[in-house]
Amino acid sequence: MLRSEIVKEAYIACLTFTTFVMVAACKGFVAFQVPQLQDKDSDIKITDEEASWIATLTILPNPIGSVLGGMLMDLIGRKLSLQLIFIPFTIAWTITGFSNSVEMIYIGTFINGIAAGACYCSSTYLAEISTPEHRGPLLSILEPVYTFGILICNLLVHNLGWRTSAYCFIGCSIFCFLLLFLLPESPSWLVIRGESDRAAKILTWLRGSENEAEREIVEIENSMELSKSSGQPLSSLFVDIFHSWKPLAILVGLVTLQRVCGCPVLESYTVRFFEALKLPFDSPTAAIYHSTANFATSFFTPFAVQKLPRRVLLGLTSFMMGISMMVVALYEVQYFGSNYQPYYLVVLVSVYVYDVASTLGVLPLPFIMSGELFPTENRGMMNGIYGCFSFLISAAVVKVFPRFLALVGIINVIFSYSFVCFVTILYGKCFLPETRGKTLPEIQVKYFKPHREYVTTLEVD
Repeated sequence: MLRSEIVKEAYIACLTFTTFVMVAACKGFVAFQVPQLQDKDSDIKITDEEASWIATLTILPNPIGSVLGGMLMDLIGRKLSLQLIFIPFTIAWTITGFSNSVEMIYIGTFINGIAAGACYCSSTYLAEISTPEHRGPLLSILEPVYTFGILICNLLVHNLGWRTSAYCFIGCSIFCFLLLFLLPESPSWLVIRGESDRAAKILTWLRGSENEAEREIVEIENSMELSKSSGQPLSSLFVDIFHSWKPLAILVGLVTLQRVCGCPVLESYTVRFFEALKLPFDSPTAAIYHSTANFATSFFTPFAVQKLPRRVLLGLTSFMMGISMMVVALYEVQYFGSNYQPYYLVVLVSVYVYDVASTLGVLPLPFIMSGELFPTENRGMMNGIYGCFSFLISAAVVKVFPRFLALVGIINVIFSYSFVCFVTILYGKCFLPETRGKTLPEIQVKYFKPHREYVTTLEVD
């Protein structure tokens, strides 16, 4: 029975994360598209400033999509919201593929950015579908899907060119839209809408037990009653934000450190980052190896999330990232721009260790915990608001990087990334709640709604 339950949840997770194949395509596409547009043989010529705007537009519109996605999830359901995301993806790739000017590329990238932002609300759906024991590993399936998408996109754009690759992604978007007809609706959302009978049928299929399904429905209803008893109108956006300020603040702090430690820069400026190191290797090839390292490591992410407490995982991977960036910076201090650069492979290995560590913990943890920390009744909306902050920070980091690089140089940029990684260790120790192995109502009770009466109810059930 347990094995059947795991298979069903994994099946749903794989279907859900088809959305992130498209997100990965957006991010990986630009990393190779921009150098091709700047090539002397390109049919569309762009300046450095236009190149930075193309990279930024993959992220800048994400907050719009995140908030819209969160609102739609609460209004029309989790399943339909995820499915509708592929309509703007299809439009965006069509515009990009048929672009004949930088303005059309801007428009296609902007629409892609809106759709990509909406995808991050999928953590809400998966957190509600999965059991406490499987929730972390299932949400961390994002990493192999995401890194696979980036790797495939890099290979496509590198070998076929950006225009032909865009045509391929049109077909991929349509296929994924059709594939999501196979998803069930979220039982939590159905209970909120008063459709407990339908929710019970879905949970019975998922868990393989009517008793377990009934117990989960009671927990969801208890959680809703607790929020209603506080006298807060669920329809009020401002009340929702105030009520959920603590998990929102924790997640915004965590994702700020994740973004500022260099992750989005290595994603959006992969080739340029390796070029800035001025080492004797081919930068596009190094960038593909970078994507390959992320993809290979991502298969171990579910095991790391399953076995290690959240704080331990964040601290360990942040430490590895900080040390790796420190090694790169110290090597560059000694040999930057020199004709004699011995053991330069140490730099490549260190960057790939950074990739491995970020993929195991620092990258997936904010996404995983965004599906865990918010209360059921406004989880979709609050995930959208959190995503808005997350993407604004990413956009700022990506937009500022070229000027920051020109101002302080690659060595100081890398030193700053190393410093932020070490700060992340302290942040996790001081502020991160431990959610591994807890049900969503238990997380609310322990950290955000410490009502003794409700705790007793859960223990009795």
